[in-house]
Amino acid sequence: MVPHCKKDFWGSLGLVLTGLFSLGYVLFDRPFAEWNIQFPFLDFPVFIGEILLMLCLWFFLNKAGFSVTKKNFWIIGYFAFVIIKALVGYFKFGPLAFRDAALFYYPAFIIFANSFYRRDFFNAMTNFLFLIIIIFLLTRQGFNEYWVLTCFSLGLILSYSYPHKILKGLFLAAIFLLTPYKLFFNTSRMMMVGNFVAGIYLVIGLYLIWNVSKKIKGAFVVLSILCLVGAFFSFSDRNAIRGIFKAGKIVETFKEYDRQIGETEQQSALEESITQTREKVRIYNPNQPIDISRLSKKYPFTRIIQVRLLSINLLRPISFLRKRNRIRI
Repeated sequence: MVPHCKKDFWGSLGLVLTGLFSLGYVLFDRPFAEWNIQFPFLDFPVFIGEILLMLCLWFFLNKAGFSVTKKNFWIIGYFAFVIIKALVGYFKFGPLAFRDAALFYYPAFIIFANSFYRRDFFNAMTNFLFLIIIIFLLTRQGFNEYWVLTCFSLGLILSYSYPHKILKGLFLAAIFLLTPYKLFFNTSRMMMVGNFVAGIYLVIGLYLIWNVSKKIKGAFVVLSILCLVGAFFSFSDRNAIRGIFKAGKIVETFKEYDRQIGETEQQSALEESITQTREKVRIYNPNQPIDISRLSKKYPFTRIIQVRLLSINLLRPISFLRKRNRIRI
């Protein structure tokens, strides 16, 4: 939709901001994603993802060489349809319609990233910096398994395109050795299926673009598929695997939840007709810390948790000093 230009301020700014925001999601996870602005004239918060989306749209429209051709009309039609449906849903069901529509308007980042991308931006210096960041993320304690495939794939691409052979080999070795492969499938069912399908896609893509003999490519495909299947059944939770392949069980669970929701709505409507009071449901409820002292009055067993947490907090500095050999216990 937009031709690439060597000197493009808006495209470079969009590329850098998208990378920084993505790093924020990987490092800080949910707390970063929940940053939002509540405007007084809106009845829903504007999250940081939507803010980046609007900024990227502005950069995209101001980018040098912007133009629309006939082959892009289907993209415009798709997003026009999503916006219209979201507005109709908003006026009919409320602000939750925008949250549901996010699944369909977030793919706009694909168009923006493709427009902002410049090959000359990824030189030896920037690739070196990105690879160091990826290695840090893969070895970071508490790394979220949702980002393993993304970091692994990006690390391989950047390492393979690195110009210096020695550093290229070192980076490739680091990516292969440090990646926590177990996290590919030791996760939720959605991520298990998603990572497996993405793995098949990557294998097929490499087969098509790899400039080697067909025998080598065939052996690579067979070995990769065997590794994927083996990892899937070795690292995945058995109950989760059974849940994936039992479609009838999923349908039964959905019907049961739907029945419970229906009963809850009927009960809420009955209570509302009697008391005329109903708690307001908000589109976003920020996470609040649990006050264990309040819980312990109602649930005595939580006092045990409180004592254990207190003992952990008291012993933590002692254990640290003990490791340093500063005191003896």
